Amino acid sequence: LKYNYSNERRMANKRELVVKEIVETEQSFNSQIKTCLDVFVKQWTQSQKSLNEIGDQGLAALLSELEVLAQFNSALLKEIQEAWTVGHGDARMGKIFKEFAPFLKMFATYLGLYEKWSSPN
Repeated sequence: LKYNYSNERRMANKRELVVKEIVETEQSFNSQIKTCLDVFVKQWTQSQKSLNEIGDQGLAALLSELEVLAQFNSALLKEIQEAWTVGHGDARMGKIFKEFAPFLKMFATYLGLYEKWSSPN
């Protein structure tokens, strides 16, 4: 059997680029959701004193869910950054996403709340 090192190296480089893209995308998303919470949600809710005093329970639920998503994404980002920093992130990435997969349903909950709250009814 002839061993094809160049093909294996090429595939490893592609996997590394994919992992790098995942890390950068999660970093960007984490930064954007944090900005949304810090700039808009916290300042707005401070003027309302608490989410319970907003008066619009749909909006309160939506903002609360956004905070949960931020916590989840922060934990996911930490895991994938550690995998990337330690090396061989491509080998650990599947395990990380498999572990976090059940929690990805939270995005569907948020989107459902958003659609319900933003509909003109």
